[in-house]
Amino acid sequence: MRRNDAAPLHLNVSIVCMMLLVMVLSIACASAPANLRIYSEEEEAKAEDAIRLLLERTSTAAPENMFVTKADIGHLEAYIPQTAQGILDELDIIPGIKAECQKWLDAVYPICSSLALTIPERLAGTIATMQIQDAQAIVRGGTTSSTSLLDSFCSDQLEQELQQTLRRQFSEKADGSQSVNEIWDRIVNKYNIWRTAQFNLTSYSGRTVPKEISGDTAGHLARLICDMFFTQMAIEEDAIRTTPKPQDDSLVAEVFGINAQ
Repeated sequence: MRRNDAAPLHLNVSIVCMMLLVMVLSIACASAPANLRIYSEEEEAKAEDAIRLLLERTSTAAPENMFVTKADIGHLEAYIPQTAQGILDELDIIPGIKAECQKWLDAVYPICSSLALTIPERLAGTIATMQIQDAQAIVRGGTTSSTSLLDSFCSDQLEQELQQTLRRQFSEKADGSQSVNEIWDRIVNKYNIWRTAQFNLTSYSGRTVPKEISGDTAGHLARLICDMFFTQMAIEEDAIRTTPKPQDDSLVAEVFGINAQ
């Protein structure tokens, strides 16, 4: 009797297990993202090519919208390190220092502007060879995801290269004129003389002693140029990915879903 009862019991257990398995699979399928898809090697390769093409376009376009307005004294705050900002409060007080600062800006601006134009060529090799682990994630990601990838991949190295170039150019003299570094040193010296005088007179004047100024102008400007470049790249990428152009029937349009209208 026990042997005859054992078979139905074993069968019932099997049926229950199968039902549980079906339920688990159903729940898993229901909870999986609706857009989950396995991409072929060809699709991945096409996505990579589109990302590289997009980065080439945006990096080439970015410098054209940087340094479009010549720097005047109102832009000085952006051009000097945080540790030198104290000079801004003294521009109208220290005799001649505003003119000296404008002279420095006049020398710095064309150097920064010209240097920005070299960035696309500097990044061309990186864009062509960098590893893109999940191209489809970039395609499906935010409208500045390609720029973010390049930024994280090479911004530190780019900043170092720009800094080295600025240091060299800031120390060079042209036609017997002062170098950028000499102009800046003159500004700092004039400021420090004024600051020392104010320090000696503070017990009589009651005026707050101006802040000491310091900082690496080449390092600050290299970081400024780098930040401006990737910001402008992000703007260019967002425009391409969100504002379709009727004539744009390229691989970028195809992969990123930009529909010609």
